[in-house]
Amino acid sequence: MVEDQKVRPGPRRPRDIKGGEGAAVRLVQLGKQIQSFRVPEGATLEQALSMGDIPTKGGMDIRVNGKKVAASYALQDGDLITVVPFIRGGAPVASEPIRVKVYIDYL
Repeated sequence: MVEDQKVRPGPRRPRDIKGGEGAAVRLVQLGKQIQSFRVPEGATLEQALSMGDIPTKGGMDIRVNGKKVAASYALQDGDLITVVPFIRGGAPVASEPIRVKVYIDYL
């Protein structure tokens, strides 16, 4: 291993969940408080999302530990689920390039 490379630790168990049955997972949804809870052994991503009241049909980018996975993915202890809504709207695409001048005023 090259000295400059850092070894990334595996997923961490949420601190506010101590002991118990099943896998401890964290659910992060943009603009909402982080939820930490336990899911039964072998629970899927879809089941965890329903426990966190997250809609599973469209409109959201859902990842586990930063990677896209299927809804049938079996969660493991320490998994981090992130939910970010897709961004919609904006102006239509211009047919010609738009020129913009930016002025920066230094104090």
